Amino acid sequence: MGAESVSATDATAFNFSRAGLVANDQLRTLRTLDEQFARNLTHTLGAWLRTNINITPQPASQMIFSQFMEQTSAGCFVLPLHMEPLRVRAALSLDIQLAPAIIDLLLGGSGKTVRIDRDLTEIEEAVLGSVLDIVLREWTGAWGAMGVEFLAEQRERESRGQRLMLLQEKVLFVRFSITLAEVTGDLLFCLPSAAVTSTMKAMSHRQDRQRLRSPEERASMEQRIGNAKLRMALHLPPMRLYAQDLRALKPGMTLPLPLQNGMAAELRVGNATIFRGRPVRYGEHRGAQLLHSVETRSAEGGRE
Repeated sequence: MGAESVSATDATAFNFSRAGLVANDQLRTLRTLDEQFARNLTHTLGAWLRTNINITPQPASQMIFSQFMEQTSAGCFVLPLHMEPLRVRAALSLDIQLAPAIIDLLLGGSGKTVRIDRDLTEIEEAVLGSVLDIVLREWTGAWGAMGVEFLAEQRERESRGQRLMLLQEKVLFVRFSITLAEVTGDLLFCLPSAAVTSTMKAMSHRQDRQRLRSPEERASMEQRIGNAKLRMALHLPPMRLYAQDLRALKPGMTLPLPLQNGMAAELRVGNATIFRGRPVRYGEHRGAQLLHSVETRSAEGGRE
């Protein structure tokens, strides 16, 4: 396209500082994911620690990895992560002041501890690891719809995260505020912005393809589904019988059922009632004579 064919209204200013960052609409989608993670982790971690805990998502921010290192250089427990199948690295950071309370609760204490100004011992790290496993499981569960799994890597006690990413790499900084046993601190996730953006675009592309299937693709899918086998059963309606009548049953006896003559049975597919039907014989087999659709009656008359 020649330069003379482009009008002034077609040109927009490009901000190079925004290149590689997660777009605002993607951040709004991720906000929903963060809220889901916070709710699930509050329930799971509260049950694991046997105490009340409050986890609140905070606004995400974007920065470069060196800024993440500056914010977590002291007073934070940093765990390196691996994002599969993207094969990129990420990081989790937990406020060190939360660790003593968590460890004390796991060991049967009240969780009320004093502040510490030192690194955790290897034994304390091992105890804390069980909680971080739960955090990663819930975080992976929240990202499951995007097909991303977060795996913990071996933590180097002296590395402080220097080998995780390039210092100028742009990252998404996801923060959660945690309060338990009168102690408040932050749980942070540091994710490479490029990996997040590509994952969000791939998910959006998959959704668009699902919405825009051609008639030929739909027909092919319906044909394949048509060959699938489903569990189906014909059930009599629920009834009440006396326990003494059931106890007296013997082979060859006839048990009267408190059902009116001609009462229809239920045709169930996958435990869902689809039709009302009457048991009949079909050649050498048993069958069901369909009387009416439960869904049709429910939509029109509202009686089912």
